[in-house]
Amino acid sequence: MTDSFKSVIITLILLFFFFQTHAQEDNKYNWTVEQYEFVNQVYGENSKYSKKVYLNTEISKDWINEFLYDRNENGIGTCSFEESSFGVELDRLKEIKFGDNCIDKKKLPKKVTLIKGTSKKNHLNISQPIIINHYAFVYTLTSSYEAVEIYINDHSGWKFKCFSLLSGEL
Repeated sequence: MTDSFKSVIITLILLFFFFQTHAQEDNKYNWTVEQYEFVNQVYGENSKYSKKVYLNTEISKDWINEFLYDRNENGIGTCSFEESSFGVELDRLKEIKFGDNCIDKKKLPKKVTLIKGTSKKNHLNISQPIIINHYAFVYTLTSSYEAVEIYINDHSGWKFKCFSLLSGEL
């Protein structure tokens, strides 16, 4: 083999490893742009939440089953089925597959802190937001209650719509 041929082969191998590593870095975060935008708008610096918000990366999918258990023909929690699409979106919650919660901390507001497990303090703990069409579902936990908050995106941003209390008092 000539030296130039060896150089070409080595260069190709190095390029292959460079692009492979770069592609893995791009795919390590499984949140969508819309999820980051939601957290920034609802829980960020300009939100109604004055305290620190803890984004819990270990909240399991169990809250979805508990939430959907309270569903009836009129709605769920304080939410009514006035909008025909809302019931359809609830049905889709059962199909949600949670990722490994690889989150880019740089895309979160400073007020939101990533944790494993729940905070012992009286702060708001939230789950990964589940966004289905123009609805967002967020499991919330404080020292006094557990609830699922539902938000709607009305094209001017995310607005609180209703909630379903799972336990405790608001």
